[in-house]
Amino acid sequence: MKKNDAADGEKMSDEYAKFEETLSSCESWPCDYCFKFIVPAASVPEMMELFVGFSVTTRESSKGSFVSVTATATMRTAAEVVAVYRQAATVPGVISL
Repeated sequence: MKKNDAADGEKMSDEYAKFEETLSSCESWPCDYCFKFIVPAASVPEMMELFVGFSVTTRESSKGSFVSVTATATMRTAAEVVAVYRQAATVPGVISL
């Protein structure tokens, strides 16, 4: 890992920690949580593996290059939500909304 990669990783960890803290204080748990992503069409199968058991809808872009993915499920804690975002971040080209 390069030095910048380590710094970027720490920054992301801080952002995830802040997000988890905000979710914990703003939501009552458990709750239904809606995840939204934009994914290159080639990465859709990998993305869908993350959402087994979720209610999922998809929509292709006009040129078919990208797909919007909306996934909803009952999450027990803010940490579960953050875990999904961390996994999704490993999918090539994903944009979290």
